[in-house]
Amino acid sequence: MASTSVQNMSTNSWNSLSKDERKKLIVKIHETNNEMKHAIDNRQKSLAEMRQMIPEECREMLEKEKRILLNHYTTAELLPHLPIKGPSKDDVRRMITNINERVEAQVADQEETKVLIEETEKLRQESNYLQNKIRKMAEEMLRECEN
Repeated sequence: MASTSVQNMSTNSWNSLSKDERKKLIVKIHETNNEMKHAIDNRQKSLAEMRQMIPEECREMLEKEKRILLNHYTTAELLPHLPIKGPSKDDVRRMITNINERVEAQVADQEETKVLIEETEKLRQESNYLQNKIRKMAEEMLRECEN
């Protein structure tokens, strides 16, 4: 048998098993499932027995608390109180000024970035030009030395 767990088994491994091995695995899975169901039933039974041991007064208190909480949650305001009137003119001006300053700063940053990119490109081109020029001079010097 390649694997004892069908869940971790690939289709090829499952197909490579004989019919008897497949049946054994399926029976084993059914037995495991039945054991788990039995354990769950036992735990539910013990839980029901424990609930019966709770005094009636405690159950009534719990129900009352649930009703109070439900009433609170259904009547509670979910959003904070908002002012009846909107922001004042000064607040609006301040917000607009703040937004305009941020936009101007972003535009300035973009312009600086553009200038830096252009300067970098110029330096790269100049560097390539100088490298080519040095290469040519070195080739000429080698030719002169050879002659």
